[in-house]
Amino acid sequence: MQSPVIVALVASVLAIVLFKLASRISHKLARGAAQIGAFLLAIAVAGLLSADSAVSVKAGEYFFYMLVVYAIGAKLLGRKKPAEA
Repeated sequence: MQSPVIVALVASVLAIVLFKLASRISHKLARGAAQIGAFLLAIAVAGLLSADSAVSVKAGEYFFYMLVVYAIGAKLLGRKKPAEA
C-alpha cells in the first residue's frame, strides 16, 4: 500500500480489536502476554503492508498517534464506576 494513513488505520483497528479480545482472558499472565502480542502483531502487519521505508516510517508515526488518541478517548469516555457510599 502506498498510503501511510490506511496502513496505520488497518494496524490500529487490528491492535484495538485484538487487545479487546485478549482482555477477556481470565489468567493474568496469559492476558498480558496476549495483549503485548496483539500490538506486536499489529506492528508486524503494518510493516508488511508498507510499500517502502518512507511509507513505513510515516505509518508508524500515524499508528502511534491513533493509539494515543484512542487511549485518551477511552479514558475520558470510559465507564464510570458508581461512587460507593
